[in-house]
Amino acid sequence: MIQIITWQTIVSNIERCRELLINTTAIAASLIPKFGFEEVQKLVKRSFDENIPFVRLILAKRIIEEEEIYKILSEELGIKIE
Repeated sequence: MIQIITWQTIVSNIERCRELLINTTAIAASLIPKFGFEEVQKLVKRSFDENIPFVRLILAKRIIEEEEIYKILSEELGIKIE
């Protein structure tokens, strides 16, 4: 039996999406225009070496505010992130 799932049946879990976003270094590329490649590269390496989520690291170092991260990502991805 084949089950067809339509877009109306898909519900996003906003908190889980935010958690996945925070725990990935993939978003680092979005921050290169603001901080430069070398600085972002150092932060990604430190995040990896110390096993700290990338966004948590830059927030802990007070490099950028959380709202600004979401603003940059929203602009880069073309979607609203709150």
